[in-house]
Amino acid sequence: AAEDGRMAAFEAAARSGSVRITPAVPLGAGGAGLILVAPVQRRGQPEGFIAATLQAADVLALIDAPALRNYSVALRDGGVLLGASS
Repeated sequence: AAEDGRMAAFEAAARSGSVRITPAVPLGAGGAGLILVAPVQRRGQPEGFIAATLQAADVLALIDAPALRNYSVALRDGGVLLGASS
C-alpha cells in the first residue's frame, strides 16, 4: 500500500510538473514520514525527480509558528495520527 502511494505521487508529479507529497511512509529511523517529489525537466523534457523525506515531527516543527501558538495542529494520513503540536 505504501508503495502504491509513492508511485502515485511520482506519477502525479510527472503529469502536473509540480511538487507532490506521498501518503505517510514508515521511516528506517522509526516513525512515519512524508516524501516530497519534484519533477526535473531539461529543455522541456522529463529528466527525473528530486525527492526529500521529512519526518512527521519535522513537518510539525515547521508549522509551529508563533501565529499558531494558540491552536493545536495535527498531522494525519487518513485517520492515522502522524503527530501533533503541543
